[in-house]
Amino acid sequence: MTMDPATKWLFAQVDPGAAPAWRKEPYLGQFRRWAEAGQRPVVVFVNKLATAILPDREIALGALALDERLVLREELAGGRARATVVKVRGAA
Repeated sequence: MTMDPATKWLFAQVDPGAAPAWRKEPYLGQFRRWAEAGQRPVVVFVNKLATAILPDREIALGALALDERLVLREELAGGRARATVVKVRGAA
């Protein structure tokens, strides 16, 4: 686990030999609680593949290119605003 000092996002690097373990309890529940408490996603990496964990769902992001960064945005879903994570290209 690491925390980005600028965004305060948490990043978890998972052992690829036990890749599915993070989706089970107690791990997934804890990641969701941290995402809710910090109002920021927890990003889980299995090798280079990233998944953003939000309190209510996971967002598969795939591999991140060197010129990509993750951004927290709001989207409309069912007439309500909710947080989502997207990859964008270019500098911050």
